[in-house]
This record gives sequence, structure tokens and C-alpha cells, in this order.
Amino acid sequence: MRSEFQFLQSEDDEREFITTFSGQVNALETDSETQWFFRVGDCPIQFLRSRRWPNQIAVGRIAIATHGFGLSFASSDRAEAIFKQMRTWLKKRYTNKLTAENTKIPGSTTSYRNMWLGPDARTKYRSTQVTLRSMVSDCVVIKEDAEPGATDNDLHCHGMCSEPHIPRQRRSRLT
Repeated sequence: MRSEFQFLQSEDDEREFITTFSGQVNALETDSETQWFFRVGDCPIQFLRSRRWPNQIAVGRIAIATHGFGLSFASSDRAEAIFKQMRTWLKKRYTNKLTAENTKIPGSTTSYRNMWLGPDARTKYRSTQVTLRSMVSDCVVIKEDAEPGATDNDLHCHGMCSEPHIPRQRRSRLT
């Protein structure tokens, strides 16, 4: 199995995720401030933490590679099962109704369904406490997609401001 799952997590989202899964693995190892590993026997599940600054949250991920490039792990079946549990747990609690926009390219907004936004990160985003980004200080901004019937002003202000927003043209989406 070779797979990854991208997300945007606040500190609280991360703490809940780690608490939920740390008891199912042999160890949780810290390789660096942002790269950790859930160890399942001899097989690692990579955990790249969402980078956070006071007003920004950037993409993190979990990833697993149990074969290819000479990889062979005795615990691969168990690690793959735990990775699938992690992915299912995240999908049940997080939302993937997101868009990505390069702020340097007007009209570049596109649907982005391969990234998932944690519940606490979503609350912070909606209250304008944080900006969501692909990388900290990057020009690609991640936004929550409008609910059906929402206006461009709802997208811009999260329903919390009165000044009108000049609508951008959006690319058509494949569904």
C-alpha cells in the first residue's frame, strides 16, 4: 500500500487525533517538530503535522508505504489496517468541501476535495482567526466551499461582514 491523506488541523484537532490512535500503535516517535511516526511493529505511518502560525494553518498529512523501492515490513498488514482506520476516522469528522485559489492568479479558484478540514480548524477559519494555506505564507489559499444557496458574500466573509464582495469568476467544477 502506498497512500496519503491530507488535512488541515488545529492544535485541538491534532490532540484528538493523536489521543485516538496512539494507543493502537507500538510507539509515537518524533523525528522533527513537524514529522512524527506512528510505529506499528516495524512499519511506520508518517504523520506530518499541520504547520501553524498564530493566524495560519497549513496542510499536514498521514502517509504509508509498505511496498516498493525494496520496502518489506513484517507488520504491514496491521499498519495498513490502522492507516485505513485513521483515514475513516478523519473522513467521518472532517469536511472536504474546500476550494484552492492562487491569490496571484485572479479566477484560479478550483474545487479541492482531496484535503480535509478539522472541526476546530473549521471553527477558527469561520471566525476569521486563521487563514488556511497549502504551505505557510504561500500564495495558495484554501477556503471552505459555499453551501448550496450561499452567496459570494458568504464565502468572502463567512457571513460575518456587511460590505459586498466583488464576485470572482469560478472555473467550472467536475463532480
